[in-house]
Amino acid sequence: SYSPIKAAEHLIRNIFPRKHLEPPDPMLPYPTALVGASRSAVSSPLAILTGVHGLAQISHASTSTSLDNKGQYPTFGRMIPSAIGDAYAAVDYLSNELYVTHLAVLFVKDPYGSTYAQAIQEAAGLLPEARRMD
Repeated sequence: SYSPIKAAEHLIRNIFPRKHLEPPDPMLPYPTALVGASRSAVSSPLAILTGVHGLAQISHASTSTSLDNKGQYPTFGRMIPSAIGDAYAAVDYLSNELYVTHLAVLFVKDPYGSTYAQAIQEAAGLLPEARRMD
């Protein structure tokens, strides 16, 4: 079974030390990028590790806006937009199509859930006064 902790341990133990301690060996090439993880909660700590070691990290599904911070995650990239676009589209649809005037957001307190809930609040705050959600 897959474990993000085991994956990080493998990176630290088997891949990162080779870059600094061993001479280059063409039979054991050092990776220049890492593809994964799909959850923002896993990508965040992994992106710190890859950033420290200068290894690019690409995620196909991590959408947390906190991963946009290039100071904290300098080598992180994604192949999907951040969650902020989804949040703004959801608020627009709820307000303009369904005429919702009050909205509650339940979320998991992780990098994705927290930033998505914050984006929903920001998007709702930008609505014109007549359409504003509480």
